Amino acid sequence: MIANFIHKNVKIEFTDGDIWTGKVVNYTIAGDNDPEEESIEFIPANVPGKSKIFEVYEHEIKNIKEI
Repeated sequence: MIANFIHKNVKIEFTDGDIWTGKVVNYTIAGDNDPEEESIEFIPANVPGKSKIFEVYEHEIKNIKEI
């Protein structure tokens, strides 16, 4: 469950093969998204656009772990 990573530094492996590290700063439950799917707001530390907040949907994540 991606909600467990709120306010943690993580490494995300995306389904397209990209790997990002950074911090999860917010979590949105499925019922508050359209389409109804959980998401996190993530600030990457290792990619262009760092310090920008990205919304990442659960289906985009192949693997996520705390670092």
